[in-house]
Amino acid sequence: MPTEQQFGEVLTHMVEIIKLGTLYLNGLRLGASFHYEEGILTIKDTVPGKELQWIKAGDLLVSERCLCCNISWDDLNEMGYIYGRAITIDGKEYICRSLSGGIRNGPNEWDKILDEVGEDDELLHWKRMHFWCQEMASSEEKRVVRGYRNARYRHYGWANTQDTRVGFRPVLEPVVAIPPDLSPLIGKKVRVAISGWSNIEGVLLEFDSYDLVLQTRWPVSSSCGFVRKTGEKATISREFITRLKEI
Repeated sequence: MPTEQQFGEVLTHMVEIIKLGTLYLNGLRLGASFHYEEGILTIKDTVPGKELQWIKAGDLLVSERCLCCNISWDDLNEMGYIYGRAITIDGKEYICRSLSGGIRNGPNEWDKILDEVGEDDELLHWKRMHFWCQEMASSEEKRVVRGYRNARYRHYGWANTQDTRVGFRPVLEPVVAIPPDLSPLIGKKVRVAISGWSNIEGVLLEFDSYDLVLQTRWPVSSSCGFVRKTGEKATISREFITRLKEI
């Protein structure tokens, strides 16, 4: 019977690690794990010797570590990296976003990833570093963070806080074609990726050749002309949708 340590080592060897993309700040090429102060982060085509490393978990690629620290949730949200922005790496399109981290032990992506690949810090580098998640904590000003004390530790931080103990761990979601027939998804929860903007999640209520309608509490900016929101109903112009997936 293998020990817990031996089992963890075997699981780690089974994990697929992918080198993909290179990180830039204001057009300057960087390595991972730097101290953020200000500027625009981008991930572009892979540069040998400056590759980012990702862990494959299902159809997601999750960064094996925080790419930077001292960055606030508000900073990431302004750049589109909380709910998702479309990027292209080596000719392939992805949605780059933050993970869901759950509230009060509810289901979430981070715990699901740990269930799949294990909790080894040498693989996912969670010790002494929180990372921002999508969810609001106890108020609009506070957001969920994970990691630091142990792999499954959950805490919160002020959304506008820049702290060397909190960083950005992105996930890449490959962009695939919209299903040709959306009828089977009526009444189901979906995630919709919108070109040049972000993701929106909700229950698909109806669709036609021009629009689809979600029931959602997802925040939508009044400046977003291709999503019209009334109460908990959001009408999205189909021509701007790059991906639609059941979740």
